Amino acid sequence: MKYKVGNMQIERRIVPQLSSCLVFAVIALSTGCKQEAGSMPAQPVPQVEVVTVQTQVVPDEPEFIGRAEASRPVEIRSQVTGILKAVLYPEGRDVKKGERLYQIDPVPFRAAVASAKAKIAQA
Repeated sequence: MKYKVGNMQIERRIVPQLSSCLVFAVIALSTGCKQEAGSMPAQPVPQVEVVTVQTQVVPDEPEFIGRAEASRPVEIRSQVTGILKAVLYPEGRDVKKGERLYQIDPVPFRAAVASAKAKIAQA
């Protein structure tokens, strides 16, 4: 048998299931809402700071986070091979043409010069 509620038809076997769910929901909600007197301690009143609004001049100092890139990138390459003894400029500083950037260990070059002079002297 089917029951008609408004425009919906409900089968007879669904009605007991719906009514038992409804009863269970009412019982669950009613038991959860009961509180015993004095079971919850009184919460302390929160402290609130009150500030009076005042007008003031705020300087316009915009700050931006970004990354700069040179319009003409420059590549620094060595023209000789050797061991670097010192870096003569701090990274990021402007450098001028002809300025020394690195100090290379002179020992191998001095040995090569001495060897060449010895060969010339023998010839």
